[in-house]
Amino acid sequence: MPTQNGSEQPAKKRKVHKRKLKKMLAKPTININKVPISLTLIRKLVLQVAQPHGKKQQEHFEVLNADKVANIVVCVVPGLLEEEFRERGLDTLMTLENAEKQRELLFFDEKFSSLIPMTNPGSSTEVAPVLPALFGDRILKSVKEKLLEELRLKQIGIEDLLVKDPDWVDHNYKYFPGSGETAPEGWFQTKDLHKDKVDVFSLDCEFCQTESGNQLARISVVNYDGKVVYDEVVKPKDEITNYATRYSGMTKEVLDKATTTEDDVRDKLKLLISASDIVVGHSLLSDFNVLKMVHGKVVDTCVIYDHHRKKPYKASLKWLCETYLNRQIQQGEENGQGHSSIEDAVACLDLVKLKLSNGMHFGQEPDFLPISAVIRSSTGHKTSILDTLMTEWRVPGCFLDTVTHVAARNDDEVAAKVKATLGESKIIFAKFSQFPKGASSEQKQRLSEQLDDVWTSVPEYSLFIVLGGSADKPEIQKLSCVKRQFNKKQKQGEKVTSPDEVWDFDKESQLKRAVAEARRSLAFVAIKPSQEESDEQKGHES
Repeated sequence: MPTQNGSEQPAKKRKVHKRKLKKMLAKPTININKVPISLTLIRKLVLQVAQPHGKKQQEHFEVLNADKVANIVVCVVPGLLEEEFRERGLDTLMTLENAEKQRELLFFDEKFSSLIPMTNPGSSTEVAPVLPALFGDRILKSVKEKLLEELRLKQIGIEDLLVKDPDWVDHNYKYFPGSGETAPEGWFQTKDLHKDKVDVFSLDCEFCQTESGNQLARISVVNYDGKVVYDEVVKPKDEITNYATRYSGMTKEVLDKATTTEDDVRDKLKLLISASDIVVGHSLLSDFNVLKMVHGKVVDTCVIYDHHRKKPYKASLKWLCETYLNRQIQQGEENGQGHSSIEDAVACLDLVKLKLSNGMHFGQEPDFLPISAVIRSSTGHKTSILDTLMTEWRVPGCFLDTVTHVAARNDDEVAAKVKATLGESKIIFAKFSQFPKGASSEQKQRLSEQLDDVWTSVPEYSLFIVLGGSADKPEIQKLSCVKRQFNKKQKQGEKVTSPDEVWDFDKESQLKRAVAEARRSLAFVAIKPSQEESDEQKGHES
């Protein structure tokens, strides 16, 4: 800025108010105010930190300056039990600071101040699955109605119904685009036939049992109009041990007349189905395995429709037709005539058309709201799950676009892939499935190293959570079975006199004690300090 004599005066430094400066330099911290906690509180903690504005503090966890948290990483280790730490003489407060250090699980001693006793989901007489309770909650009626209305207004095409990750893996497909797997010798992959348009084919196979396993006995292919374009009875190359007539409809008389071989079928399919075409079917994995066929554009009716009990269960084609098409199929099971592969192929096609006319929600109405959807809608942040399969997490199909599945074949791969995933996702859930209950010293040391690798890869001021598992209690299943059978007989008016079959106060007490023990778990929670703070802490310890 020029002065009166024309010389330049240096610009004044802009002052930052002390209060504002203090806020800018503030570091995120977390205080554990109350124990024990429930697994639900961990989910709420993740939501609280991921959405730092407008969220009330929990009475169990107090998080200051949550908006300064870089990433949130939750490591789930089902094989890590509370007894691994309690055996080391810890006090009732579960404080790690004064505990005797041990080489195998050194990671926990170095990174966390406390072991937090935790209760897994369930009731007084039942243990509920952990991962769904961690990753989401039952969807509110108002939220569900709004979501369904939005989905109804959204038009979809058949390309929207194609099997994608993570459904390829969850439904046990091994060879698919991006799998990195090469099909074995003898298999064929569809090739581009340079057609003028994309055809849609519905395919269904019937099998019989041979000395070397299931082999093709009949194949039917229909086009999008429901017209049969290929239908052949196939002679298995190996000796038949069971015609499975009740299901396949095949008999000795029928197959003795067959002249078409599996190789003939494969040659026909190579000329009929282009790599750009769409193949429709129900549990097509079974058909592809028998045909030794690889195809990348698949619509599977057991993927686009849910079982009434939701994931991980899979609905049968017969149930889907009764429920959504008001149609009875596979009636041949009752009279021994078996299934009709043409009937099944047409049914799959009709289910796809029905879905297309009603929207993505049809047949898959969500009853579960994952935190990935809540976080995505409020902040835009992405959530990733690192696990072999997604089935156990039970994310509804309409919410799969809110979560990225990073497939990992083993725990080493899980640890290694966290760093790459951090660049794309703010929130990461990583499951370490290979660490066993009752692990050896070597296995404990390996887990400690894997978790340390993850810790090292995350940025400073990240929220880092490790969740353990709970002890197996086989008596729960046995006692629950006795209770169910007793209640069933009581409803039917049967008198139960056998001491082993009677459900009484003692058995109820045994069940409740076992369930309470099975729901006991543990958690570790910390915010990763800066390198300077970490060095300073080590200096104090030395």
